[in-house]
Formats: sequence, C-alpha cells, structure tokens
Amino acid sequence: MEDQDAVIAMTCGTRNMQGVMNLVWDKLLPAMQPKRLKADKAAHKKLEAKLASLTVRPPQSSGSPRAFAQSSGQRFTFATNDLDLEVVALELGGNGEVSLAMRCNGVEQRVVCCGKSEWKKGRMTYAAQAEQPVAISGAWTADGTCSAKFCFYKTPFVITAKLQLSGEHLLYDSETNVGLGQTKQPQLVGRAQ
Repeated sequence: MEDQDAVIAMTCGTRNMQGVMNLVWDKLLPAMQPKRLKADKAAHKKLEAKLASLTVRPPQSSGSPRAFAQSSGQRFTFATNDLDLEVVALELGGNGEVSLAMRCNGVEQRVVCCGKSEWKKGRMTYAAQAEQPVAISGAWTADGTCSAKFCFYKTPFVITAKLQLSGEHLLYDSETNVGLGQTKQPQLVGRAQ
C-alpha cells in the first residue's frame, strides 16, 4: 500500500481470501496513520495471549478401529496416481495409536496418525512435496474409518485424508484446505497385497 508506506504479506490457508482482504480494507487500512502510534502494553499482552491460545483442533473419535483389527499391517497398493501414493498400511498399536506406513513418491515413511486426538510432529513427503515438517492427528471418525490431518506447518497447506476398508480394498479420499486448482482429489482404491 504505497500511500501508507506499508506492505501486507499473507500466508494463510483459507478458502475465504476475500474475507481476509475485507478485514484489511475495513479495519487495518482505516487505522493506519502518518505518525507512529504510541506503545500499548495492555493491547500487546492481549494479542500475545490470543496468539498463544490459537490451535488447530485435531479430529475427534466417534468410531472404532475394530474393522482394521484383522487388517493391521496389511499393505494396500495403488495404481499410478497424481498424489504419487504407492503403498499404504495401517498398523494398530497396543496403546490405541495407529501408525500409517506409506510409500509416497518413492519414499518409505511411518507416522502416527490416529489415536489420542493430539498432534504428533514429524517429517514426511506427500505427493510432489519434498520432505518437510508436519504435524499429524487422526481419529476413528466412523467404525473402520480413520481420518487424518497432515498439517505442513511451514506452509499454508493442511491435507485431510480418509482411509476406509471396503472388503479387500482400502479407499483413500483426500482434500487440501487451499490450492490453485481442485482441492478434492479423486478417490484412490488400494488393493490388498
């Protein structure tokens, strides 16, 4: 904003960018003044507290992993696809957690994805994205359905994946929170090996 001698950089992951821009024009722009504002320690503390309290809620469980009990560790292979997803296996742990073992873009990886409604940090590659930091959380959102969120927290991208057993197949649905094209990917069907 040349007249205000200001630059606004946004790195948010929202589908409502117009709403964000409206806030800039309606709130931020009118508050800008040609002279420097006085420090407001109370407002600064309030902002710090608000920022410290912000969270991304993990998925909440409402189902059971029973359908996966006999398939724990079963590997499912996928035909060539745009996500470069090659192999997936869900491994049930004795502590109620589930690890997602997958080969994506030629890289073997294992991450904890379901269980205790909390975020687990790690590193992973997904689709064409290089290996990078990620926070993962998942839950049994229906009987035999594991839904996981992959939050690539150094980017604006959060991928939500739903894995569901269907006989000898694993159905894999995924959607990205934002993107320049279609955010919902076509369903992938993995076949038991």
